[in-house]
Amino acid sequence: MKLAERLVEVFADWDVTLPEARRAVAAGFAEDAAFKADVRAEGRRALKWMEDNGRKGIVLAGRPYHIDPEINHGIPDVINTLGLAVLSEDSLLPEPDAAATDKPEATSPGAGPEPATGPAGPDAAGSQAGRSMPGGDQPSSKAAAETTGEPGQPGRSAESGEDGKAGAGKRPTRPARPRKPKKTDWAAIARQAGSPPAEDEASDPGDGAEHAVATGALSRAVAALRRRVGQSGGDPQAPADWSDVTGVGLPTPGPVATRGVTPRLRVRDQWAYHSRLYQAAELVTTRDDLELVQLNSFGCGVDALTTDQVQEILESAGGVYTSLKIDEVSNLGAATIRLRSLAAASEARSAGRTAGEAAGEASRRTAQAEEVTDETDDAVEIDTTAPDGPAERTVNAAGQPEADGTGRTVGARELPGATGPVFTEAMRATHTILMPQMSPVHFRPLEPLMRRLGYQVELLESASREDLEVGLRYVNNDACFPAIMVIGQLIGAFTDGSHDPDSCVVAISQTGGICRATNYAAMLRKGLREAGYPQVPVVAISLQGIESNPGFELTATMGLKMLQGIIIGDTLNTCMLRVRPYEVVEGATQELVERWNRIIGEYFEHRGRSTTWGGRIGYRRLLREMVREFNDLPRCDEPRRPRVGVVGEILVKFQPDANNHVVDVIEAEGCEAVVPGLLPFFLSGLVTAQWEAQAYGIGKESVAKKKAAVWFIEQLQAPARAALRAAGGTFDVEVSTAELARKASKVLSLGNQAGEGWLLTGEMIELIEHDVPNIVCCQPFACLPNHVVGKGMFREVRRRYPQANIVAIDYDPGASEVNQLNRIKLMISTALMAQDSAGPGAPEQAAGTGAAAVGGEQQVGAASSVTAEELLAGLGPRPDGTPSSPDVAEDRRRQRSRVR
Repeated sequence: MKLAERLVEVFADWDVTLPEARRAVAAGFAEDAAFKADVRAEGRRALKWMEDNGRKGIVLAGRPYHIDPEINHGIPDVINTLGLAVLSEDSLLPEPDAAATDKPEATSPGAGPEPATGPAGPDAAGSQAGRSMPGGDQPSSKAAAETTGEPGQPGRSAESGEDGKAGAGKRPTRPARPRKPKKTDWAAIARQAGSPPAEDEASDPGDGAEHAVATGALSRAVAALRRRVGQSGGDPQAPADWSDVTGVGLPTPGPVATRGVTPRLRVRDQWAYHSRLYQAAELVTTRDDLELVQLNSFGCGVDALTTDQVQEILESAGGVYTSLKIDEVSNLGAATIRLRSLAAASEARSAGRTAGEAAGEASRRTAQAEEVTDETDDAVEIDTTAPDGPAERTVNAAGQPEADGTGRTVGARELPGATGPVFTEAMRATHTILMPQMSPVHFRPLEPLMRRLGYQVELLESASREDLEVGLRYVNNDACFPAIMVIGQLIGAFTDGSHDPDSCVVAISQTGGICRATNYAAMLRKGLREAGYPQVPVVAISLQGIESNPGFELTATMGLKMLQGIIIGDTLNTCMLRVRPYEVVEGATQELVERWNRIIGEYFEHRGRSTTWGGRIGYRRLLREMVREFNDLPRCDEPRRPRVGVVGEILVKFQPDANNHVVDVIEAEGCEAVVPGLLPFFLSGLVTAQWEAQAYGIGKESVAKKKAAVWFIEQLQAPARAALRAAGGTFDVEVSTAELARKASKVLSLGNQAGEGWLLTGEMIELIEHDVPNIVCCQPFACLPNHVVGKGMFREVRRRYPQANIVAIDYDPGASEVNQLNRIKLMISTALMAQDSAGPGAPEQAAGTGAAAVGGEQQVGAASSVTAEELLAGLGPRPDGTPSSPDVAEDRRRQRSRVR
């Protein structure tokens, strides 16, 4: 059992043994199950109280930390003052026996689809349901199975009499205590589940959990239960391996994708927490006495996915979606007004569905709700707009959803965007595939390569300010900046009239990992639909084959050529950035870059033949000749300029329009830019396969395959490394990705794999150790992982490397370009001061070669002679917009051409 083994490793200093760890894990899972049973019992009590008193309730959905009253600002108490009960997502879960039949509970008020288990939501602790009932005496937290009647009256036992029907069911036995061991007949559980007991299960001595582990009875019971609920088949969205639990027969959380949610989600369900939200929303649509309010923390970009999807689930059934954005402002005035609006709107809808109620009364309540909704507050956001139409949410006596008035059952309705047009084989001849730009140097070969493979592809070279505005209009503004830019660029191709939506297809990558880039395709489909282009197919490209499109196939040939294109792009970028700051002839580097761009494009499109080159050229020779020509380009014979590395989120790192041309700014300030390659980003998930197998016990069967893939890709990269080494030290040769992982592991765990993960930290360390202590870390808005592996690592990196000069630059649609420029220039001024303090006698590598030196004279640029004091005194542009820094002004006057 991997979890127990890891506990032994972590607590090795305390001499924890493996049997002790196994017993602790078994007891922990049992306690977890008992706690969740307590929460469900409290939820049933709250629902029973609502039925007895004719009250309504609100499912307060949020992240686990929203339980804290200091974070939620007492919103649950505000809801109680309105006469409403407060329930969490977990409190509505059906009992496991009911879940095993894959049907909602027949008579329980909490009937509905089974949400996934996970951390409790707001006020979901054992005493939560008690405090969630407004007014009067609250139920005792120690009586987990009681129900309540009128507020202020003593509760009745759930196990005595008819009044306790809604709360029926005994609380599961907690794990065995050392002083009072409880005997559990695990063999009987296995037999009940349909799994035959082993021969050695005749007796059950000692602790029940330990015996279950030893005999494997519980393991078979869990497996049998999973077969009964149809979970034995592999769920593509579930974790790859549960060996840390099933290996010793412990009950484990099963796949928690979207079972019970109508019928398909628009988004890719990546997290168990998100599954709980979606399933809670679906359950609310089956009851007239429940509403849902979602708490959303300011700046939590991950929730940009959930808020949109939860809203679609509720509104597709005629419900009202309410979102309260939580920040440090504790003013509850606006939140109270909006919650009253929700309560009034809910009452109005209920009144409209009550037989014989006067139409005038319903209109009055609706008008009251609309009047209150007009009041606003910046600290709270809400959407209480119900869709048009008489959609109803009713359940029959068996707890099953009834027809909604259109001939469909609520459980069979179609969610918006769950399905869309598909790129077919016939469209390959009639449709053009639009692809967003990420890295101009690396992505230019894509067009000729795709033409060779029979696709009509157009790469959108740049993203304008208008594209950003389009992204802000059709993408949730809490989403990360790359999502807004990429999706805005694709939709903007239609809104500006330059492309015909009836003859175009849009393509976007789908990482399939922890990052929200996995859901870019879902956000793109939503944006296209809202912009009025629902007919445009979306091709989501992923190595895992998450989505299939008959008209597009990621073949082995395509994959091989794409890898070659990435390696060639990395090599070209390295040569260009190394030579351009020192070129003797202005624009010579740009001309050479354009020449090799033509050769590379012809190489991919015409199977190795290039008119520009003058014949056939192979992959290895292309790399050798390209490096040689850049190495022979005449360069000034001057000391090496301060080198500034650029790291960060993958798109903002490489896309000039996203980072406001940070490389141009660095070079204009008299420095040499160093941008680590793109290939390690694709290798980072492969090189950690061994670590994941050892630390998590997952993916053991694929370790050998991933190692073989890394070896193969490194063989493709070997000619590029050899060509760079043959240049006599002019160009740096990057270390292997495995070496980057080794260096990063000294500072953080390789388990940090969201976003760029540990790779970003490894790149910073590698740059510093190779004389590039000055680093710009590009941090896009709402990219939460990069806050950890980027900014979060600055302190430790600086402690280990005192010479580190790192600055984080935030990028988002509303960021001030002047502020970004000033921060970069301040960092560069520190680099210049450090170089000046080293003195003329400090060992520095010459920038030029003997053959390229011009009369032996040092032709140092204007920026190199500017003092740090002058730079600091001249930060920012003048009022007329002209740069005040002399080096920037000089470079702007020269109007040097740059690769965009």
